[in-house]
Amino acid sequence: MLQDAGLSLDDIAGVLGAATVDEWKAIAQVRLDALDEELARLQRARDYLAGALLCRYDHPLDECRIMGTEIDRRLAEHP
Repeated sequence: MLQDAGLSLDDIAGVLGAATVDEWKAIAQVRLDALDEELARLQRARDYLAGALLCRYDHPLDECRIMGTEIDRRLAEHP
């Protein structure tokens, strides 16, 4: 079950060897936070793809103003 939750073998050992409930819950919380971040990233990726599928242009990267605006925004964030 712990492997299915994505815990590493070291984390599993930490949970199984925890002396207190706080120790194993701290390990579980770190993994839960990582899962939440991954879910958010995957949802953004899904939203981008779903939006791209709505594009009616043959070449959305240079013909679609919406996609072009998003590309420009991203380039401005990472100069």
